[in-house]
Amino acid sequence: MVGKDICLRVLLISSARDDQQQTERGESALLLAISRDHLQCVEVLLENGQMPNSQTTIERLHSTKVKLMKVMPVTVHLMSYSGFTKEENVKLWTQGGACERNSPRLVAVLLNHGVGVNTHCIQGWTPLQEAVCANNVEICEMLMKAGAKHNLTNTYGISPLFTAAQAGQLATLRLLVKHGADINSQAPDGATALYEAAKNGHEEIIELLVSQKADANKPGKNGLLPLHIAAQRGNDTIVSMLLTVTSKVRVLRAGISPLHLAAERNRNDVLEVLIEAGFDVNAQLSRERSKLYEDHRSTVLYFAVINNNTDAVRMLLEAGANPNLDVFKPLMVAARMGCIQIITLLVEHGADINADIPTHPTTFPAVYIFSMKYLSMFKYLLDNGGHARSCFDCVYGSQPHPPIKTNRSERGDLQALPVPQGTTGVQTDGTPEQLPRLECDQRQSRLQILQLVGHRHLKKLPLPGGLIRFLIHDEGLADEC
Repeated sequence: MVGKDICLRVLLISSARDDQQQTERGESALLLAISRDHLQCVEVLLENGQMPNSQTTIERLHSTKVKLMKVMPVTVHLMSYSGFTKEENVKLWTQGGACERNSPRLVAVLLNHGVGVNTHCIQGWTPLQEAVCANNVEICEMLMKAGAKHNLTNTYGISPLFTAAQAGQLATLRLLVKHGADINSQAPDGATALYEAAKNGHEEIIELLVSQKADANKPGKNGLLPLHIAAQRGNDTIVSMLLTVTSKVRVLRAGISPLHLAAERNRNDVLEVLIEAGFDVNAQLSRERSKLYEDHRSTVLYFAVINNNTDAVRMLLEAGANPNLDVFKPLMVAARMGCIQIITLLVEHGADINADIPTHPTTFPAVYIFSMKYLSMFKYLLDNGGHARSCFDCVYGSQPHPPIKTNRSERGDLQALPVPQGTTGVQTDGTPEQLPRLECDQRQSRLQILQLVGHRHLKKLPLPGGLIRFLIHDEGLADEC
C-alpha cells in the first residue's frame, strides 16, 4: 500500500469484493494504512465503512495476534483492545520507531469516526495510559476532551497518573494533576504515585507531587513509606526531599527505620543524611520484622557489621549507636568474620566483650567461641577486659566429674601420660578424690588483679611500666618487674 488515496477510493467504488478481508498475517486495509501513517487512506477507509470497533475485526485480530511494526501509541491501543497484551503493545511501540511517529491528526480522524476513548485491551490498558507512557501531552488532551477518564485502572489496579509517576513522565503527570487526577490514589498493594516515583528515582516527579501536597505518610501494605524505599534505593537527593514531609511517628509505626534499609544495602550517603536529620541510630526492628531474619537482628549497627561495612559502623558508633542491644551481639558477628578493624571500633565504643548468648549460655565470654582461630584477635579481647579466668571455670566446680562416655574401641586406645615436672599453672597433687584442683601460680595471679582493678582503669593508674606490662601479659618485657 503506497498511500494513494485516490486510487484507493476508485478501487473501493469499483470493487465488489469484501473490503474487510485481510492479508495472510491478519492485517486489514485499515490496519495497514494506520501502520504506515497514511492519514488520507485511513480517512477513505473509515468513510467507506471499515471500523476498528466491529466485532468481526475484533475477533480476527484476537485470533491472529496481529503485530504491527510501525504505529503511533494511541492508534496502537485503539486496535489493542481487540486482544493484544500489554507486552505486545510495548513491542509495537519500540519496534520500527512507534513512539517517534505520534500522529495527533490520525488520532483525531479515528475519534471523529466514533472510536471509543475508554476502550481497553485484555489487560485493561486504556488509550490514555498509552499516551501517558509516550509522554504525549497533545494526544492526552485530545483524549480527555473526547471523554477519556483519567481514573480508570487496568487489571493490575494501575491508573494513568500512577503510570506517569512510575515511568517518570513529568509533562503528562502535570496535565493529569491539572485535570484533577487523585495524586494520593493507591494501587492494590498500597503504593502511591509518590512511593513509585521514589522507588524509580524520579526526582522531578517527586518535586511536583510534593508541591501538590501528596501524602508522604501513606504506607503500602508492606508498611513502608516513600522515604523507606528511597533510602533502600540509595537516592540521597530524594531522601532529603522527603524528610521535610515525612512524620517520624509514622516511620516508627512501620517497625523499621530508613536507617535499617540504608545500612542493609550499604547506602552510606543516605545513612549520613538520615543521621544528620536526627533519626535514631539505636532504632530497633519491631518483633515481627526481626523474626523475618534467622538471627533475629534488631539494630542498624548489626546490619552494618554483618555487611562488613567499616565506614558505616564508624559513622553509627560516632553518632551514638549502642553496640550491646542485639541478642546476638555485633561484636560476635565481627569476631566470626575475623574483622579486627570493626572489632576495634566496637570495643572502643563500649562493646561488652564478656556478653553471653542467652539461648546458648557459657561460663566464659561467648565471643571467644568465634575468635579462637584468630590468635591476635583473641589476645586483643583479653587485653581489653575479656575475662580469662572464666575460661578455666567448670560447671562442676570441685565436685566429681561425670565419667566420659566412650565405646570399647576408644577405651583400648587410652594411655596414661606422665605430667612433666615444673609445669606452670596447674599443680595436680592430693588424692584422686580431690582432683581436679586449680592453684594459681605467680603468673596466674595477674588475672585476679586485672579482674579487681579492671583493664581500663589499669591504664590510668600511676604504676611502673614494667608492672603494667606484666599484668597485661606482655611476655617479652614482664621480667623487668
